[in-house]
Amino acid sequence: MPTEAVTRFSRIAFISVCVLAVTGLYQSWRWTKRLARPQADGGRAPLRALRRWVSGEAVVGLCVIAATTALAATQSARAPSAAVALSLTVRTSDFDQATVRESFEIP
Repeated sequence: MPTEAVTRFSRIAFISVCVLAVTGLYQSWRWTKRLARPQADGGRAPLRALRRWVSGEAVVGLCVIAATTALAATQSARAPSAAVALSLTVRTSDFDQATVRESFEIP
């Protein structure tokens, strides 16, 4: 893999992680501010909404982990393929029979 591709990917990955951290901090600040306000119903509506969001994020996180596990278990496209054995028996009459065995790789 070319060095410039790794450098470019690393830069993009770093920027993405920074954006995720900033948006996460903003959301936590926003929820904390919302939960600190006194509510007419005793503060249950924001807690219910927060619980719903946290549950949704947990489900999405589990889906990402499941997809990552499934992709990690599959064989890479660059991996060498397995050899396939083929056996063919040809009968031209009741007495003549020839068997051909061949092994080859599927690209």
